Amino acid sequence: MAKIELGMDFNSATSAVDEEKKQVPTGTYRARCFKCELTQTGPKSKSPGRPMLVFHMELVNAGEFDGKEFRYWAVLPHGDIQTGLGNLITATTALGKPWEGSSIDTDDYLSKEAEINLVNEPTENGSFTSIKSFK
Repeated sequence: MAKIELGMDFNSATSAVDEEKKQVPTGTYRARCFKCELTQTGPKSKSPGRPMLVFHMELVNAGEFDGKEFRYWAVLPHGDIQTGLGNLITATTALGKPWEGSSIDTDDYLSKEAEINLVNEPTENGSFTSIKSFK
């Protein structure tokens, strides 16, 4: 088997994972949208395969948590399914650009900033920090 260059030793990798797992306390933070990704809902959702827009956000001016990344999911209208659009309306409004017409240009949201409310939710393996809402 070939030798694979990882670019870091085991201790460095362990430290990187520990840093990655460090939770951001519940609260309001400033975040920047650095990527919008078109994907679809998973097989266990109410409407599997429904188009969904993921807003990739990173914290700014958050001290030790600067650059920490979070995602915000927003389902899109699909055929005659036009329910559950609250996240899409909330995100686009908070990022300062409600869409016009019947299409959305995701480039309009790149580098835009908004206040987000983060919450730590319990999981089987501890807790998970997520975007609860935009302020």
